[in-house]
Amino acid sequence: MYRKVDKLLDSTTEEHKAAGDGGDVEDLVDGLLNIQQDGTEFPLTTENIKAVVLRKICTLELLSARRVQPFRHVREEETLSLCKQIASASGDIVACSPSAT
Repeated sequence: MYRKVDKLLDSTTEEHKAAGDGGDVEDLVDGLLNIQQDGTEFPLTTENIKAVVLRKICTLELLSARRVQPFRHVREEETLSLCKQIASASGDIVACSPSAT
């Protein structure tokens, strides 16, 4: 799966590089490629560009309201459980880390 995603991101960045300044509309990849070409204090590699694009895809798709909403009951149950744990501590220190259950 990783290789497929990597190939897709490679082809996307290569297509944008080949197109150059081919239009009025500039997207995220075009903007990142421009930063890469201009050279900055912190060089931007193609791997960095692919990581930014992948993060953006994950944020838009995996964390969209449509994907997150079905798990609302789980979040509510976990929040209620944490509140009960804090309320029952009666002044004690409460560990809120996931492994503290």
